[in-house]
Amino acid sequence: MTVSPPPPPPVAAVPGARSSLPGIPIWGTVRDAFHLVRRHPKETMLPLFAVEVPVVVFVTVVTTLLYFTVLKDEPFRQQEDLFTEGSAGAVFVFVLLTAANALFSQVARGATIVSIAGLIGGKRLSLSQSLDPAFTHMGGLLALAFMMFGGAVVLGLTVVGIIILPLLALRFALTVEAYMLDGGSPIQALRRSWRVMGGAQRGANAFAGIMTPMMLRLLAVFVVLVLLIAVPVLLVQSISELVSGGRTAQIWLSGGIAVLQTVLFVPVFAWVSAALTSFYLQARDRANG
Repeated sequence: MTVSPPPPPPVAAVPGARSSLPGIPIWGTVRDAFHLVRRHPKETMLPLFAVEVPVVVFVTVVTTLLYFTVLKDEPFRQQEDLFTEGSAGAVFVFVLLTAANALFSQVARGATIVSIAGLIGGKRLSLSQSLDPAFTHMGGLLALAFMMFGGAVVLGLTVVGIIILPLLALRFALTVEAYMLDGGSPIQALRRSWRVMGGAQRGANAFAGIMTPMMLRLLAVFVVLVLLIAVPVLLVQSISELVSGGRTAQIWLSGGIAVLQTVLFVPVFAWVSAALTSFYLQARDRANG
């Protein structure tokens, strides 16, 4: 049975929201997102656990089997070295696995957005109610991933593209939230993200409309989140430095560490999703007047 995303909540239900149209509180959005995850760990983290962990385990098992069978003569390499030093066959296989992992990560993010929006609106959704819209919209999530990744690659080929890429990234940063919560096509979601990031006060856009106040606030939210999670993220990532020893030991250790890192990152991803979902709901209310 297809479950529709939760209805848009009123402004007052959004953590940190204000009744007036002026800016979205930056620290309040990040703080309230943290409290939302802490008070509702099941609703905010379970969709991530339910999708991310099984997929990472599957990819790890497949990778391990490949190294012991088809790629038994291939030296073990960390992912960052594989694409520059690995054989064509190994690169092709791991590109497919990485793409599958990325797709299901988008599904996990979509389910988390739906669940968090439900909480903000005062409704607790079950795991199936959160996952169903995300899997139903898997094709659209895949299309969005291709469009945004492809656009970034094309822009990255020119000097002008590199300059405007950060601005466009901010304009379209809430596209997945728009797609999961308001439906429609991927193109419509891109348009909605562009519109809500334009801000409610058309004449007050900073830098002659290039960088709007809403974009500046979202950038500030990103900066606050990065500063707060930098240390734990670096600590978790440093676990990969433990991979050493012979080829067999490296394969087993790398797989186990990949699963462990995914589990440890779930609360961080949930916190970031809560902050961005809250920001989108507030920005949408202001864009709608």
